[in-house]
Amino acid sequence: MRISKAGAWVAASVVAMASQAMAQQAVEWKVSEGGNGHWYQVEHFKRVWSAARTNALARGADLVAFETQSELEWALSWLPLNRDDYLIGGFQLPSATSPTAGWVWVTGSPVAGLPFDFDDNPCGVFPNGIEDHQQDFLHLCCDNQRFGDINDVEVPGCSGTATRESLIEWSADCNSDGIVDYGQILSGELADANGNGVPDCCEDGTTCTPSLVVNSGFESGSPLNACASESVSAGNLVASGWQVTTGTVDRIRGGSACASATQPKFSDYCIDLCGTPASSGAIKQLVPTVPGHKYRCTFWLSGDASAGPAAKKVHAKVGTYIDLTYTFNCSGTGTQNWVANQFEFTARGANEPLEFVADNGVTTGGPMLDAINLVDITTQCVGDLDASGQVDGADIALLLLNFGDCPVGP
Repeated sequence: MRISKAGAWVAASVVAMASQAMAQQAVEWKVSEGGNGHWYQVEHFKRVWSAARTNALARGADLVAFETQSELEWALSWLPLNRDDYLIGGFQLPSATSPTAGWVWVTGSPVAGLPFDFDDNPCGVFPNGIEDHQQDFLHLCCDNQRFGDINDVEVPGCSGTATRESLIEWSADCNSDGIVDYGQILSGELADANGNGVPDCCEDGTTCTPSLVVNSGFESGSPLNACASESVSAGNLVASGWQVTTGTVDRIRGGSACASATQPKFSDYCIDLCGTPASSGAIKQLVPTVPGHKYRCTFWLSGDASAGPAAKKVHAKVGTYIDLTYTFNCSGTGTQNWVANQFEFTARGANEPLEFVADNGVTTGGPMLDAINLVDITTQCVGDLDASGQVDGADIALLLLNFGDCPVGP
């Protein structure tokens, strides 16, 4: 895709991760709402317990472990209770001697203090009527709102083995920054090239470099009450790191009790680029770049479905040589949806301006942004001194310019 007069080439792509119902998307139990920051998702491909867990582990997750009553109640608040029962991460140890003994979560914690019924099986029958207390697995019986019982779907020698959907949970924090890795992968802050749910930096042993964007999710700024917003006009900071350059923008705080039309994708805050009073606004931030290095910008785009035109248009710009247009169509969405976008560019200078500009005329209810991240993806080979992707005369020139003794000491 040719973008600029000088011939800069940009790879632009859209990640297919949106336009799904909440029960199908990964859902975060937000710390700000009393949660643990973990992410949860229903797996609709049916399988037996061991295969369900293998699949979850391959995605960097595990079957869910409801270790507190509040965690269970939160999950039940959004799980569809009219579906089949879900496999979850509880099982009975082989050493168990009775139906109620030896139950543990996949985390190793004992299953205790939760409303699970180990005495009968209201959601069906045991395969061939067998109960051996050693091949039992927990599931949520949501179809009749009985929350859990014994599930013997893998007793050896039984035919007609039942299969169920599963509920999985991401909780890993491999870089020990206090944030669950999966959320950082979704937001674009940490790369996961092989799609296994584990940040690449944690697999290859390199340092997990944070995003070059300051305040990528607009969380740092004036504290707002849930469901409230603030309007910021040109010349002012909308939040730490971001300056409004044109018009007005609205910084919005979401929450479980707020209207679905303006919910952030991550954490608590997001930005509507068409603020109050009506305008098409813009935000900009100078990001530290190295000339010749290659960068990937990722951001989540949505639109305020409660006002303005159905098509929400925004320009993503870098300096004077990158200008890409993205559109989110609110028509027929009903509830808040977000789409992940990304593009790549080669920096021409240091401290490049990264800017997002609404293109919707004089209106409220514009394009919404969340989780704007920028990472250096340069892979430099030996001899490629200017990080151009090849060793050529320019690299020889740089070598000759610096020919001589290297300075030692301060």
